[in-house]
Amino acid sequence: MATVWSLIAYWILPIPLILFLLLSLPLPRNMRRGVLIFTQRVFDMPIIGAFKALHVMLWITAVAFLGSARQAHLIREAGKGASWTTPNMEISHLSKRWRAERNLWMCAFAFSAWVFLTALYRETARRMDAESRLADMERSEFTATETQTREPSAQREVTSRAAAAAADRRDRDRTPASSPSKPAAVGPAVVEGASTPGIQMQELKKDA
Repeated sequence: MATVWSLIAYWILPIPLILFLLLSLPLPRNMRRGVLIFTQRVFDMPIIGAFKALHVMLWITAVAFLGSARQAHLIREAGKGASWTTPNMEISHLSKRWRAERNLWMCAFAFSAWVFLTALYRETARRMDAESRLADMERSEFTATETQTREPSAQREVTSRAAAAAADRRDRDRTPASSPSKPAAVGPAVVEGASTPGIQMQELKKDA
């Protein structure tokens, strides 16, 4: 019996307290996920066949609690109608009763610690999953918003380019076509009233 109580006091009881403390600390997200993985491995550690560590611990603490409760009840009933001849007998009975009650509360605390640890683990796992989903939703909404912001800007750029091209075409259509230049006159210009040398020679011959 002493081996069972030493097992409970040194192994079964400290493990849930340590894990409970680690799960309750405000650690970073990656460290909390690591603590969850470690706790899951402790729970899923195979002990006897299909029974895992969590099942075995709950079963041991429950059986120990029921046994200590029965023992404490028997000791209490035995001391009700007893008459002690010496103080040592009464002290011995009271020490047994105190030890049985101590074991009872120790088993109750160990069983409650494993139950509360299981509940805290499940709640922490759900919270981590909810935070992961929320982070994914925020990233997806940010990506969608950024895409929607980029698309109108690209459309406005294309529209502005098309409007500029149309304005250039209208300006070209409005500009009049240049008329062809007339060819310049070749040769000496004839001045009105000026006489040529041939005409002057003919007039001199007639006078002679």
